[in-house]
Amino acid sequence: MMATQSNNSYHRLFSALLHRQREPEHSSFISDKRLREALTTGPGFCEEETRQIWRSPVVRANYQRIKDDILEAIEALFTQHAFNLTLTTQTAFSSSDARQYSSDDGSFTLDIFRLNNGDWLISLNLSDALLDILQNYPQIHLQLIDDQGHEWLCQQFANLSRLTTRWQHEMDPNEQLRTAVLYLNIL
Repeated sequence: MMATQSNNSYHRLFSALLHRQREPEHSSFISDKRLREALTTGPGFCEEETRQIWRSPVVRANYQRIKDDILEAIEALFTQHAFNLTLTTQTAFSSSDARQYSSDDGSFTLDIFRLNNGDWLISLNLSDALLDILQNYPQIHLQLIDDQGHEWLCQQFANLSRLTTRWQHEMDPNEQLRTAVLYLNIL
């Protein structure tokens, strides 16, 4: 919880600094169509467009407005399909080195594997129904986070049915799941 509070402090400070930023004299414009394209089907933002978003409060506000619209549209689809995107401990498969957990609504599974070197591998597997909803949004990021503030995975969706990463925390992920609830967020 301490790291989350610290991150929130940095976020507030950074937001305050950006809020005071003035529009540059020679500001370029990124159209709403291009912003939507970069946030959904791609291609993503080029270097110059990324600089424009950081330099221009107007472009940044348009970016945020469109991003919020996209996230609202995805949330509406989740509601329509009765997805709540949470996982509480329900073991479907278990061995000494591998476990699979299923989300409460069947929208995803989480595989946890122990590698030969002792590291843990986390694999998020999306259901066909969830893939159908997200297929038009390959540029979004999926974040798996628990109710204690630990981020399990955060990656670009890119129309992949499986996203995999190494476990980045000291505790055993299976032990963490005994008391934690996981949430799948769309960023």
